[in-house]
Amino acid sequence: MQNPTSNKKESGFGLIEVMVSIVILTFGLLALGPLATLVVTNNVLSSRITLATTFGQSQMESYRRMPFNQIPAIGTTLRTWIDPATMTEYTSTTSTPPSGCPTSALRRVTSILGVGSPAAANMRLIQVVVWWDNNRHNVILQTIISQ
Repeated sequence: MQNPTSNKKESGFGLIEVMVSIVILTFGLLALGPLATLVVTNNVLSSRITLATTFGQSQMESYRRMPFNQIPAIGTTLRTWIDPATMTEYTSTTSTPPSGCPTSALRRVTSILGVGSPAAANMRLIQVVVWWDNNRHNVILQTIISQ
């Protein structure tokens, strides 16, 4: 007796073809794993850069709004830490963080500098540096304010 399906051309995928496709797909997805980690890491870094820049710009804006005669003297250094979770600011006169300041805080150092020319006696260079991640990263902002 003859098998009625023996004369027909079989169509579809065989087991070997499906298994090869699964192996290729698996290697492709495994290659994307490190990329996902890199994307998440860069998003965190980008978020910190944005926060540090905003933190520095807020200090710059406070000096821009201030009358020139109220800007601190040349050589003044102000240190502030900010907790990114609560946006609480901590101020210190030394380079060590005040008590209660979390280790994840961003550190902002504002320096009032002279411009360097005797003709620029009525100018102040305001430099704000914000550090984070145990001083591995920083953002530096500068502006000149004149009388």
